[in-house]
Amino acid sequence: MHFLSRVLQYLTFGTSSGGHPAKVSAAAAVRATPGGVVYGQIFEGVDYIHSKNIVHRDLKPENILLDDSLNVKITDFGFARRLKDGEKLFDLCGTPGYLAPETLKCNMFEDAPGYSKEVDIWACGVIMFTLLVGCPPFWHRKQMVMLRNIMEGKYSFTSPEWADISEDPKDLIRKCLVVDPSKRITVTEALKHPFFNTVTFEQR
Repeated sequence: MHFLSRVLQYLTFGTSSGGHPAKVSAAAAVRATPGGVVYGQIFEGVDYIHSKNIVHRDLKPENILLDDSLNVKITDFGFARRLKDGEKLFDLCGTPGYLAPETLKCNMFEDAPGYSKEVDIWACGVIMFTLLVGCPPFWHRKQMVMLRNIMEGKYSFTSPEWADISEDPKDLIRKCLVVDPSKRITVTEALKHPFFNTVTFEQR
C-alpha cells in the first residue's frame, strides 16, 4: 500500500520473516519433492510479472523472500522494465552468476539482437540449481571463466549432491538453461512440467 502527503510518498510492505530461500535451501521445503511448491510459486510469480509485460532482470535467491508459511514474494524491481510489444533490451544489468547468455552478448557484440523476458527463465534455472544443491551452476573463482561457462551453457549434475535428486528437476533446469532464448522453455511450459504435476501453488 502507499500513502501520499503534500511532500512525501510512504510505502508499506508486508513482512517476510522466513527470509530468502538460500537460508533454508537445505530444508525439505525447498528440495525436490514438497519443495516443488516453492519453485512453482517462483515460476507463477514470474508468469504474473511477464503477463504485465515486465521483465525483472535480477532474479536470484536474495530477491525471493518467504513468509512463515513458505509463500514466495519476489522483490527488488530496481532493474525491472516494462516492455512494449516486441521490444528488446540491450543494457547490461543484473547479478553476474544469474545473467543469461543473450544479456552478456549485448556487452560483447555490437550487433547483438538484444534480450527480453527469456532472461528471467534462465535465472529461474540458475535459482533452482543453486537451491537444490547449495552452489550455482556456472560459478568459478575467475569471473571471466564463469562468464564463458554461461555463454556456452556449460554446467553439470555430476557433484555428489545430485545423487539423490530425481530426474524431473534436472530436466526442468536443462530446459531453462538453454543458451538460445528462442529454444528455452517458456514460463507457461515450465508450469506444465512433470516436476510440478503433483503439487499446487496456492497460498496456504
